[in-house]
Amino acid sequence: MTMELLAERAGRPSDEEIRKALRNWAFVLPGVDDREAPDNVRNVLHWVAKASGRSRTSLNRKRPARCSTG
Repeated sequence: MTMELLAERAGRPSDEEIRKALRNWAFVLPGVDDREAPDNVRNVLHWVAKASGRSRTSLNRKRPARCSTG
């Protein structure tokens, strides 16, 4: 995730905290809901979800398969 895509919101974690939480918890399988993430990581991911304009539900929603053409 590009840091510029995040809106300015109160309580913003440091860029390092955001990158670490995304890299080590959000962008890996199994997802954060399937593992026990530390509270500070959950808080950072919650902030990112709010700042990116996406709720936790929409982040976890499966996207329809894409059709490939030829």
